[in-house]
Amino acid sequence: MGREVLVIQNRDIYGLNISPLECVKWVDESFRLKALAQLPPKMSVHPQGNDFFTSMPCCLPSSYGVFGMKVVHRILGATPSLGSEILLYDSKSGQLQALIDGDWITTMRTGAVAALSIQHLQRTNTDTYSFMGWVIQLVLRHFACCLFLVTRN
Repeated sequence: MGREVLVIQNRDIYGLNISPLECVKWVDESFRLKALAQLPPKMSVHPQGNDFFTSMPCCLPSSYGVFGMKVVHRILGATPSLGSEILLYDSKSGQLQALIDGDWITTMRTGAVAALSIQHLQRTNTDTYSFMGWVIQLVLRHFACCLFLVTRN
């Protein structure tokens, strides 16, 4: 009897119509859980030149019953050049539960972190912001900033 692994692709995630505000709430919750989770250091390997594969393990508190590993990779000349996948395991049985395309999740998490940073670190009455980063992340950080400004009023 073979085990079944759920494969979740980007189109599946897009189809859920998850709002940026929901992503901000999830990232806020994850920050609050950080002290209860196991987050060992990232590990990177470099197969050639500046190409890399970086693994990021995380074991959530036992009540969640989940262990995950995100792998981010950049390969010069590949399309897209940057990508990520998430492996999700049942932490009690060790069974792989899902293989998830991590590109949308990674990008939205980055925007949500920007929104939370603005919310918690900005000076009073700030109305000018500056962002640095890759194009898609810049767009999402700008979007997160606008989202935060709209929701605080």
